[in-house]
Amino acid sequence: MGGIVSSAGGKVSSALSAFGSQKSSRDYYSALAQDADYQAAYVQEAALRQGTYLLKSAAERSRDLYKEYRQMAAAQKTTLAASGLTNNSATVQNILKNTRLSAMLDEETLRSNLQDALFENDTSAAARIRALNVTASQYRRAAKNSFSPWTVGSTLLGWLNG
Repeated sequence: MGGIVSSAGGKVSSALSAFGSQKSSRDYYSALAQDADYQAAYVQEAALRQGTYLLKSAAERSRDLYKEYRQMAAAQKTTLAASGLTNNSATVQNILKNTRLSAMLDEETLRSNLQDALFENDTSAAARIRALNVTASQYRRAAKNSFSPWTVGSTLLGWLNG
């Protein structure tokens, strides 16, 4: 009689071990899903920080461009006045107009580059976040499918019959 109880106890222990193994697998995949969610949140925050940095950098560069324009215009006016040309001269007006046009083109190039950088930042972050969300979803599905009472039941029946 002791052998039967020992054998049955061993088989129940094995079935419980299989159940515990499934729980470990489920916990493992759940942890991987949580990590993927954490990474997606981090990528989102990093993209926001990068966007802020790009905007601040462009604003600083814009201020520098305006300062350079003002200095260039003042230097041109001084040089032209020293050579005897007044602000009413068509030549002076053309030179100052070309300087302003050049500054406006520089500013537009800066805006365009900023828009391109922001688009690239947002697009790459969105793609990375989507990939991480898909990965997390797959891990959740694997965690859900890793636990099956049928597997534990069939394992238990196999051991009881064997």
